[in-house]
Amino acid sequence: GFEEYSEIFTIKEIPFSDIRSAIQAANYYQKANVNANDGKEAIGFNGAGWRAHLYHMSGEADRNAYCFEFTNWSTSNGVPHELNAMNTVLTAVEKAFLQLDPNTQVSTKKMEIRRKHKFF
Repeated sequence: GFEEYSEIFTIKEIPFSDIRSAIQAANYYQKANVNANDGKEAIGFNGAGWRAHLYHMSGEADRNAYCFEFTNWSTSNGVPHELNAMNTVLTAVEKAFLQLDPNTQVSTKKMEIRRKHKFF
């Protein structure tokens, strides 16, 4: 159920350009296309049947928080079709933040999910 949780990365203050570079350089094993929006300090991830984004949440004196969450995914019997690819991307993002700041704090928050059910 990791896809139903937001991951919040709280790191030391680092310019977004460094975060963008680290996220784009991460190894996604060709599971996602990665696009950055410097103006919004956000990064989008597009995979086969799913999407996710990372965005800047807030900043304190010397810390910044970024949120990563899956925004859309297709399922079969309640399980994401591309569960392994989604997990690969999440792991790559986690590793990128830990390389930028080994003291990264990670927390999770359950998202409110709306489901569309197909009967036939």
